[in-house]
Amino acid sequence: MLYHFLGRSVKSEDEQYELLTKIIKDGWLTFPPHENSVNPGQIKIDSFKERKINEMFIPECVCFADIPKDQLKIHMEKYSKFGIGFSKSFLVKKGVNPVFYIDENSLVYKMNFSTNMLELTKKTDYYQENCSKAMWYFISKYLPYCQKSEDEYRDTWEIYLFLTNIFSHFKVWNSNLEDSDPSNYYFEREWRAINNIDFQLSDIVMIIIPKNYETQFRENFPGYTGKIEFSD
Repeated sequence: MLYHFLGRSVKSEDEQYELLTKIIKDGWLTFPPHENSVNPGQIKIDSFKERKINEMFIPECVCFADIPKDQLKIHMEKYSKFGIGFSKSFLVKKGVNPVFYIDENSLVYKMNFSTNMLELTKKTDYYQENCSKAMWYFISKYLPYCQKSEDEYRDTWEIYLFLTNIFSHFKVWNSNLEDSDPSNYYFEREWRAINNIDFQLSDIVMIIIPKNYETQFRENFPGYTGKIEFSD
């Protein structure tokens, strides 16, 4: 099961509960500007600055956590006590996929063409450099020469979008951080979709709420037949 926790930026639990009910009634999990449509491919790209790889490609995505239920407490402390659980099989069909974690401390061998030797470099720097080169190549060097060939132009844009889709699933983390650290993202075992996700009430496998909202939730959604787990 994959969990989507909501309302991290909302301060009060009542507001978080209101957000939960709105999402369920609308039947959409969305990223800003929160339009109730699939709206795929929203990826902000800045490949021209010396920045971390996870700042170069900022996907507007819907995120889920692949965390065993008995280990959710630490995640809820970072996000909120309100969550929605769906089966992996359902979400996979909606475009959800695991991210690729890149450890800030990891090294990779890179060819130094001035010496013709392999040398170790930080993997984040390696990905930064080559993702930037890939974007620069397609945007500024290759596309202008494809204008006369419609097929070549279309194929190039398809490759460009394919690369941005891949890059949007990169996530940098630091393996030296404690599990409880808000910046330790690896503990989330994140899956994401770079499109909005529609669902029915019957698609929800589990609702996670504080115990004091149970009666209200059952009154709001009498047709809900999935499980309810309490976050406190």
